[in-house]
Amino acid sequence: MSALTDIQREISEADALVMRHERALSEQPDLRSIQLNLSTLRKKRNALEREFLAASSAIGMDVCSYRMFADNFQPTILAFSRVMEHFQEAVTVFYDVVKTNHPKQNTHASGWATAETALNIGYTFSGSIGVVLTIPNERLLGIESDLDEAISLMFKLARSDDCAPVIADFVSRFGAGPVRAAYRWADSHIRSGLGADIEWRRGMEIRDHLFVESIHFESLKSAMDTTGEETVEEITVRGYLNRADIRAQSFRIKVESGEEIRGHFEDAISDAHTIEIPKWYTAHLRKTSRVKLSQAEDEHEFFLLSLD
Repeated sequence: MSALTDIQREISEADALVMRHERALSEQPDLRSIQLNLSTLRKKRNALEREFLAASSAIGMDVCSYRMFADNFQPTILAFSRVMEHFQEAVTVFYDVVKTNHPKQNTHASGWATAETALNIGYTFSGSIGVVLTIPNERLLGIESDLDEAISLMFKLARSDDCAPVIADFVSRFGAGPVRAAYRWADSHIRSGLGADIEWRRGMEIRDHLFVESIHFESLKSAMDTTGEETVEEITVRGYLNRADIRAQSFRIKVESGEEIRGHFEDAISDAHTIEIPKWYTAHLRKTSRVKLSQAEDEHEFFLLSLD
């Protein structure tokens, strides 16, 4: 890593010199010596970027170049950090689903997935909003790694034009979790008014590329807002009934797994069906689940059918 660290330091130094010469040129635009020096410095920085790509690839690291762009305003540090946070979250959740080959309904990634997808800061761009990130990635001959597939799926969802069918397909195949993470990422761009220009590189090879304007993120988010489904099922649980309000027709029961279920009833508890509190019961419930991609988890409603 020392070679990579040295290149990062040289890029930072080159950036400082470029900015200094750009300021000098703005004050003396006709001074030939400044023009020549600036041209030389920019060439040197480009060469350093190529060295950084090569050095990263040599130690099994991919490079993610993430540029943000906006019209006529500078984003705040809060906006920048929010976009980066939700991009990292989306990468991790998509990777978790691909690696386990199991649908995921929420955005709570496994600890190992968080560790394996941690994006490291390489360097920032000179004169623009963005950052170069590095991440370890497997080198498999002629085969995509799990990370390759995760990024490919994430970018496919983000760039889709006919959003609703693609979103529905993703939820069906991978669960609502990855789409929820993508929703948060898109929303952070919308709130900031920022577009994204992202290149995923291995050495000089561009493995994937995503260019999305803020208005497209809005279309994606809008389609996610209208995509969802409702499922109804009857379940039976054993639990400790510790609350029943006849007037509000509400109850609370703590099941054997430790989960607390709250819900409503009509005649499951009444003069004809009396109960004792607190007491263990077998509860027959109707569970209604609703997928809302704007929320971290599904909504659940419980209706008490009967108690034994």
